Amino acid sequence: MLAVLLASPLVSSTARAAAQELEIGPPTGIEWPSEGRVSAAFAALPPGEAGVSPSLAWPPVDAAPGAWTDGGPWSDWAEAVAAERDGDQPDVARRERLCLTALRQGRHGDAWRHAAVVARQDPDRGRALLARLQPGAPAGTAVLGDGRLEPLPMGVLLEPSLAPPTDPGPNRLDIREVVVHGLRIGEGVVGLKVGVRGDGVELQIEHEGGAPVELSVRVPCPIGFRTRVEYANWEKLPTIGESIPVRVEAGGEAFRVWARNELDPTPWPAATPATFDSRLTHSGLLLVVAPGDPAAAELGGLATAFSRLLGVACSTVTDPRAPAAGVTAPLRVDLTDPASRGPRLAALTGAVEHFALERGEGAR
Repeated sequence: MLAVLLASPLVSSTARAAAQELEIGPPTGIEWPSEGRVSAAFAALPPGEAGVSPSLAWPPVDAAPGAWTDGGPWSDWAEAVAAERDGDQPDVARRERLCLTALRQGRHGDAWRHAAVVARQDPDRGRALLARLQPGAPAGTAVLGDGRLEPLPMGVLLEPSLAPPTDPGPNRLDIREVVVHGLRIGEGVVGLKVGVRGDGVELQIEHEGGAPVELSVRVPCPIGFRTRVEYANWEKLPTIGESIPVRVEAGGEAFRVWARNELDPTPWPAATPATFDSRLTHSGLLLVVAPGDPAAAELGGLATAFSRLLGVACSTVTDPRAPAAGVTAPLRVDLTDPASRGPRLAALTGAVEHFALERGEGAR
């Protein structure tokens, strides 16, 4: 009970420090945002079985979307979306796949919403997904019965997600934060805060007990934004989007990482299902790829997946000026630039997924 009270956002950092000096131990648990169905679903999780570590090796490739060697994973994704659209109720295994695909694309809002569906139906598997989302632990990390993670190795890379969204819409930006306490790494314990501000994302790693801790973190970036610059303890970093080494120890200051973001003009679409471009739902979609693009096979599989979910013709072309059959020209999405491809694929995939699932829910 004391650990739960100490984890409360109503308890000051001074009180936590005093408790640690009395050898009560560091706080454990997660401080959730106060609003939102996703936060409520995870905050209400009951105690589970010790040592649960469901297999969540999905997608079954190491590379992120946009660098797969074929379209197989996208075919599986479309199958899962179609089954969820047409099914009478959500399926845990399918929602796990949709969650992890969204996570790999940086669609944090979608990932959280799928994970919340899993948590309501299977709390143990919901905890396993939670470990991947927050604090972003490596795949296969076991979750103990009290909800804590098994001790992580020194130097572990954490890739936390943004805080859970409040709105059911696709990947909107929420100004909010989530804090994880009691992360055991090596022989020490740390806390991790992930906050979204008006112009960027902040990570704060604080030592909460035990020996000094070394780890690495990667800063998440919201959909529709791009990172201009990253800072570690107020020093500008020479790279963006790379893992950042962190070291914290007892009595030292918290380690802060700051990523300044700006609106990204390249992703398309930013539409919700209700405002989806009529050309896409009536005349189809053309994905424009560069000749000889090594990702052409994957993007061809993605176009086939889109066609299945939208019920219209979707394909790839190498000439952006190529004529298209039909009275109304299909919508063209330029994927020839690898630098902008990831955000565009994420925005487009999220919009198609929302469109399909919303259509299924409306029919039920």
